Amino acid sequence: MIYDEKPLLETIIPAQPGTFLMHSWVKDGVFDSLRIPVIAWAFDCFLRPSPITLDGVNDGISEGYTSNLVILFPSGHIIGPVDQHWSCEADWAKERKVEIEEEGVLAAVEAAAATAVGRPPARTAAEAAAAYRAAAEAARKESDE
Repeated sequence: MIYDEKPLLETIIPAQPGTFLMHSWVKDGVFDSLRIPVIAWAFDCFLRPSPITLDGVNDGISEGYTSNLVILFPSGHIIGPVDQHWSCEADWAKERKVEIEEEGVLAAVEAAAATAVGRPPARTAAEAAAAYRAAAEAARKESDE
């Protein structure tokens, strides 16, 4: 197998009723989330599970954008990638709201800084955070001189 190829989905099993893929966002300062029913699980040849919704594997989201996908199980527990666990939806929502707000603040600060120095603003929150850190480091070095 060539490693840059996407592994084939080899096994599909039904999901337990009450299993949901969670999406979240903040709009106009208000946190909101959406539960999307998971109807099945797909396992690739490495036994990695992916939720299947009516819109497809990972709710039809492209491979590179799945790092924020979390699953709400019928028990009420939420599990996300890289061993993220929450005991209930309220705990997850509280933490996710803070993350989204921090991403928005970093993006706004970076956009203002980009405008001030005459360069285009970052396209993603990760780019904004990197640009913010680089600008802070440059300012620190300048103040040390």
